[in-house]
Amino acid sequence: MGRSHTEMAEVRAARGPFSDPRDGRVLRQIRLAFWSFQGLGSWRPKGTPPAVTTKWLMSFTYPWEYQRGELKSWHRTNTIKAARMVAIPIRGSGKGAGKGRSFTWTPISEEVLTERNWQGKSRRRRAREKLEDTDI
Repeated sequence: MGRSHTEMAEVRAARGPFSDPRDGRVLRQIRLAFWSFQGLGSWRPKGTPPAVTTKWLMSFTYPWEYQRGELKSWHRTNTIKAARMVAIPIRGSGKGAGKGRSFTWTPISEEVLTERNWQGKSRRRRAREKLEDTDI
């Protein structure tokens, strides 16, 4: 039962490499949170990178549960997993930087972010297809 080795080889050849980022709902919502925070953060001094907390990200990734106060531990885990793909966790110094405190996140560079979304994925797919067409 199941697929043969040759069928599985065809399936693997048809999809992109595993390094292609999957642009899921949580990842899109985290990018939206960073975008909205940068728009609201015009009061920050120039040169200061924007930083958001995990709680702020969770208000975007799971808004209904956040509003009702029903956030579960797996909501936080999923948010942190997705945030690590597009942001860098930073622990501040001083009060609030100890064990059990939430991370502060700063987004990675803009050009890397564009590679992590659906546009970068489709650009890489088109490049692969063109290379495969020229080989034939």
